[in-house]
Amino acid sequence: MTDDQNQKKEGRLNEQVQALSAQLEPLMAKINALTRPQRILVVAITITLLCGGFFYFIYLPKVQELTKIAEDTRRVEGRIQKARTDLRQLKPLQEEKAEKELAFKEAMRALPERREIPLFLATISASGRDAGLEFLLFKPESEVRREFYAEIPVSVEMVGGFHETVTFLDILARMPRVVNVRGIDLQSQADRDRGQLIRTRCQIVTYRFVEPEPGPESGQPAQGGRRR
Repeated sequence: MTDDQNQKKEGRLNEQVQALSAQLEPLMAKINALTRPQRILVVAITITLLCGGFFYFIYLPKVQELTKIAEDTRRVEGRIQKARTDLRQLKPLQEEKAEKELAFKEAMRALPERREIPLFLATISASGRDAGLEFLLFKPESEVRREFYAEIPVSVEMVGGFHETVTFLDILARMPRVVNVRGIDLQSQADRDRGQLIRTRCQIVTYRFVEPEPGPESGQPAQGGRRR
């Protein structure tokens, strides 16, 4: 900036100061005409107005803005902490879910599918004959539907020695598929050639997996068996 420009700027500033002084002269004259207590009162009122204006128009809005920012920060920190907590809880829940799914799959392997039932029943009958039992009755009954499985009862009447009977029941207990024996009725029976025999009446129950029926909104028919 050149000297001429500086001089012009200083000249304009002096003119503004002189104009402001000219405007304030009447006010200052009035203030000077006041008594000392009055001048003190005017100064006090002026300071109060300035402080009040600063408080309501500058300080208070800034405080409110800072308070809002602090509250928003606390909310964000709370969400971050909750997310961290949820993340820590997520892994154990995922592991537990995987364990339950694995256990469910293992349990389902013990339930034969519909198409496996005839072969499985034939295996049971063959196991009894191999143990030395004679089947007088081996009659599959109607299925009994449960929530996610169906019971397949088989009415059985067989004759054999005590050892053969116990062996067959042990074979049933050791089968990879779930088999239950209920309603056992044992009666002694003498045989001229084979000696003392046991006539056993019972119900052998096996189970098959049944997929849950879909909800009304799906509009699909219920599935009768497990899909691969």
